[in-house]
Amino acid sequence: MAVEFARLGASVAVASRRAEHQAAGVEAVLAAGGKAAAVTVDVRDPESVAAAFDDAENALGPVTVLVNNAAGNFPVPAEDLSPKGWRAVTDIVLDGTFSALRNSPAGAIAAGGGAAS
Repeated sequence: MAVEFARLGASVAVASRRAEHQAAGVEAVLAAGGKAAAVTVDVRDPESVAAAFDDAENALGPVTVLVNNAAGNFPVPAEDLSPKGWRAVTDIVLDGTFSALRNSPAGAIAAGGGAAS
């Protein structure tokens, strides 16, 4: 998705907890002729999410599109998934999605914080 956005002229913030994921994403966007920035984020931490949006905007300008694809995957039968594993999945997939949307420019608009440009 990041490469296609870059091919269409978008600047792309590649956000991840892991530097190697950020580097691979940025490299792919640059190879497609786009502009990219690496942003560190842990979607389980709302403050980290808010800081990531600030970092992305400082590097690339206003965020106008959010592709929220963070996931926690444990490919095991449900009966073998521990409660800790389940919490990791819900912290990332459910709480992380909520936090990203809540902290995104669209979330600010919905809360009465301004309009999109």
